[in-house]
Amino acid sequence: MRGLRVPSRGTGRWAGRNFPRGFGRGDPAVFLTTVDAATAARSILREFGDDLAGAIGLHAGPVRIGLHPVTVTTVVRGEHSAKSDDLAVLSPAGLIYASEAFAALLGLGGHHDSVAEFLGFRPLGDGGAREPIFQILP
Repeated sequence: MRGLRVPSRGTGRWAGRNFPRGFGRGDPAVFLTTVDAATAARSILREFGDDLAGAIGLHAGPVRIGLHPVTVTTVVRGEHSAKSDDLAVLSPAGLIYASEAFAALLGLGGHHDSVAEFLGFRPLGDGGAREPIFQILP
């Protein structure tokens, strides 16, 4: 599964738009293909532009989807969900950042309009290792 993390300002504006409300730094969404995730991210960026509270983080990997025990809302958890969180807080804001795994699978996805451009190595998370970061071009 491919993860997308959209930073929110606490409004839950993606709730009700087939994006389950997350419990954390942003609103998560899970897609079956990287092409679908990149297309959705590009649409979000076009729709909100400068109003987006941060960047969009894309990562590919297994996640656990379940219900929060207290709020009974859908939550996406796991190491790979956390990586898309780390990507979403990179600066500058207003860009679509992708992990190496996501960029590789996107490249294998066949003919589509999404292109991943290598930005360099950047640390993810507090004290995290430097990892290759890509940008999905709008």
